[in-house]
Amino acid sequence: MQKKGRHTAPTTRSRRGLHAQSLARRQLESEGFHTLEENVRYRAGELDIVGVIDETLVAVEVRSRSTPNVGTPEESVTPTKANRLARLIETYRQHHEAENLPEHTRIDIVAVVFDRRGRLMRLTWHKNAIQDTR
Repeated sequence: MQKKGRHTAPTTRSRRGLHAQSLARRQLESEGFHTLEENVRYRAGELDIVGVIDETLVAVEVRSRSTPNVGTPEESVTPTKANRLARLIETYRQHHEAENLPEHTRIDIVAVVFDRRGRLMRLTWHKNAIQDTR
């Protein structure tokens, strides 16, 4: 049975975001990152990528831009967003406490910049980009 409602095609922005996340995951994994989950949703928000590297549980926020006049992807992570990510990774840990996760936790940002035609210009992995916000 099909749900009633409106189904809209993905926007250019959402397609770009999914592409950026895919590129980010591949880059992370090429450097030894083990992805546990992607797009983990909780009532308070979403974690783009969750994984483990170097005995550390890592939440990765993927930010992308294709228009230089709105700032860099890194600049788009506001203090409010940083606080939300810190709460979300703790929620993730609580929901997976039986899974023997690493003791240490950090939050990374992967910044992806595309040109106007959608070609990758820059991908930068900022490790431990968001410090303890409590």
